[in-house]
Amino acid sequence: MTTPALKGQPRSGRLDLLLARDSSGRTRPIRTLAHPPIQISRVRYDHPHQPDMAILTLLTLGGILSGDRNTLSVELTEHASATVTMAAATQVLSMPSGHAEQSLTLHLASGSQLFWLAEPTILFTNADFRQNTRIVLAAGAQLVLLDVLVPGRLARGEVHRFRRYQATFEAHDTDGRLLVAERIAIEPGRHQLSVPGMFDPHAVVGSLYILDDTIDAERLAATIGASGDRDLGATVLPNNCGLLVRAIGPAATAVQSRLRAILALLALRTTSHDNGQGNRNRPV
Repeated sequence: MTTPALKGQPRSGRLDLLLARDSSGRTRPIRTLAHPPIQISRVRYDHPHQPDMAILTLLTLGGILSGDRNTLSVELTEHASATVTMAAATQVLSMPSGHAEQSLTLHLASGSQLFWLAEPTILFTNADFRQNTRIVLAAGAQLVLLDVLVPGRLARGEVHRFRRYQATFEAHDTDGRLLVAERIAIEPGRHQLSVPGMFDPHAVVGSLYILDDTIDAERLAATIGASGDRDLGATVLPNNCGLLVRAIGPAATAVQSRLRAILALLALRTTSHDNGQGNRNRPV
């Protein structure tokens, strides 16, 4: 819980992470810089099926306050593989005025693989949060990005009381060509959100971006569509860059479970991937 002394003190959190595959095949951090309120764990290698994958945990201390400006940058060199998880949900705290911003840049070289598995973002009453994600993806790279948005502290009956949520998502190839882009702006004070076609009957929404030019996105989308789950949908992304799966649900745990099940399905369909260094297993 943020103390009163921290309120009104804007912070500029920063993460600068460069990961590379060494001669033994293990992915290691080459550059690691974290400035509060951003913290990053030491790397570990405990994935049961991919012991050379670097696994790190990210934490935002004290939640996100009005005026905060967080900048996160992660780069993987050729054939590096990593998973970044979050230690806890990101709490965007109440903001009587102003807003907070977070920018995420991910740069994946050829044959690299990154799982960015964020915990939910929770928007408190009067929160105003701007989130920008920019991705540079080389041919043969794979990015799996999980994002879950919770519009309030649901256990307290706080739903859609934030002021504004704005998000941009862009992926480019290494020549600068735009592969896919998405723009989101939600203002509960201007629009009724709990209606069919918006967030009715559920408030929590999650997105699973699978950016990978080697998967059969059409087949996977058809499989998801055939499941009959009305709270789950998938669309093939343009320019052969992958798949977007979106789910809604009454709670973050339900949405996360649905999307992680899709991730498991992806792993079953692409259990090996030739990266020029031999086959590797894709983790769930």
